[in-house]
Amino acid sequence: MLELYGALENIQLLEVEHSLHELVISKLTAQMEAGEVSQLELTQARLMLNHTRLAMQDARRNADIGQARLAASVGLPLEVIRSLKFDFSAFRRVQDHGDVRRIALTRRADLLASLADYAAAESAVKLELARQYPDVNVMPGYDYNSGQNRWQLGLNVQLPLNLNRGPIAEAEARRTTAEKRFLALQATILAELDITLAAYRASRAKAATAAQLVKEADALSGKTRKLVEAGDVSALELTRRQIETSAAKINRMKADLEAQTAAGALEDAMQSPLP
Repeated sequence: MLELYGALENIQLLEVEHSLHELVISKLTAQMEAGEVSQLELTQARLMLNHTRLAMQDARRNADIGQARLAASVGLPLEVIRSLKFDFSAFRRVQDHGDVRRIALTRRADLLASLADYAAAESAVKLELARQYPDVNVMPGYDYNSGQNRWQLGLNVQLPLNLNRGPIAEAEARRTTAEKRFLALQATILAELDITLAAYRASRAKAATAAQLVKEADALSGKTRKLVEAGDVSALELTRRQIETSAAKINRMKADLEAQTAAGALEDAMQSPLP
């Protein structure tokens, strides 16, 4: 969906830019015939137009590929996908990430399954302790530390000395193994979250910068329009400012797509949607 959305958005933006380049060439051609500009300036404008044409072809190809990939992923014929109108509104906003550590550590299925294995091993230890030491008080073996955003494991028990602890030792060994597996998985998940969260924050910052550049380009175009109306600059300058705005919008679109891709990677690491 994101791939298809990006391609369709790119096509629309490039079509606007293509029209602006054609307008520039039309004006430069008239000026060259009047001896006001050189052939070199017209040639450079044509090169920019050709570059935009090629970019449009790439965008159309990406749209076709995006439709085919989407059809394959949902198991529908390509003709059906082409006939549908999609709602891409979710891709037009960048969400806050929230407390990704807490969400991941309390919802990831693999971590919860590992925690269940540990709980079972711990219960076996408690059972053996109850058989041999009925009066021993066993403290809780695991809990979620909200301050540190991580699970803490480990039984807290004081055992008498010089007694037969064979079954207890075996159960404790299994519990220790389950504990190590769980803590290793938790560490891996936290590291993955740190990486994906850093990428998401950076991509959001880039998207914000790109949006600001669009505002600045729009403002410059507005000022240039007033200058044209006052007769201080030519209409060609306004078209050039509009091309700059179009390029800024394309860069903003690319930055937004990077942010959405980073959001998807973060959701994968969390195994949960962003809040």
